[in-house]
Amino acid sequence: MKPLALTFLSASIIALTACGGGDDNAENLTTEQVLSLARNTNSANQNYPDSATNELLMKTPEAVTYYLGDGVLRWSTETQIPLYFVSIDGANPPQTLIDGVAQLESRLGDIFTDFKLLTWDVQQYRDTNASDENMGNDTFDKAFFMAQNNLSEGGMILSIDSGYYDKQYSNNAQNMCANSSIAPFSGALQILWDKTGYTYSKENLIWTNMGNNHGCKWNTQTVMHELAHGMGMYQHFEPQFGSWSDGAFDVLATLYHNAPGTKWADLQVSTL
Repeated sequence: MKPLALTFLSASIIALTACGGGDDNAENLTTEQVLSLARNTNSANQNYPDSATNELLMKTPEAVTYYLGDGVLRWSTETQIPLYFVSIDGANPPQTLIDGVAQLESRLGDIFTDFKLLTWDVQQYRDTNASDENMGNDTFDKAFFMAQNNLSEGGMILSIDSGYYDKQYSNNAQNMCANSSIAPFSGALQILWDKTGYTYSKENLIWTNMGNNHGCKWNTQTVMHELAHGMGMYQHFEPQFGSWSDGAFDVLATLYHNAPGTKWADLQVSTL
């Protein structure tokens, strides 16, 4: 039987796309702050309006409920999270991506697979009529993409110059240099949830889009920030998670050092 799953509609486009680079150099967080921020960032829709339930069910019949934010929701790490890098020529990922993943694993453990290289031109999904921005043309089809690349399950996919940039939100390309989303050139992040275990469904294919075709600068901290969005830190919190910091790492580590579904009152904080 197919596990029950729901579409988890995370934070607004602005919150998930206005991600720059650099280290915040923020002060460390107290235990109480880590607990509070872990809950707030992981429960982005705890106030999702009841009035929207029927509409959600009509659009996604398998979505029998919505995430109430009563415990940790994240990838399962009982098996490694599939990790992909896509490029037009099947090249290896740049060192900055490799370093970002390695730094996350230095604290979270060996939670990702090695990069699987995919040969695919993601620029075909860009709206060329908006050349001064970086938005999709609504042609990306996840099922087709996965079938053509022989992917039996989803995971986290990293891509270069596919970040969502819309001047409706900023005229500065650096302010929208990277994002986490459901597709290249998209500003939307949705999570399919295996309700039986408070873990992500294996149907998820979460894109980590680095760069936006307009010369913006990103670094290892930006990579960690965007991966963290796709791993369960849906909401920004300033200044620690404006980009990246030890405090942001404490929050992510806390989410991943507690079992999926752990109630907030039982959460054990992980700090260095």
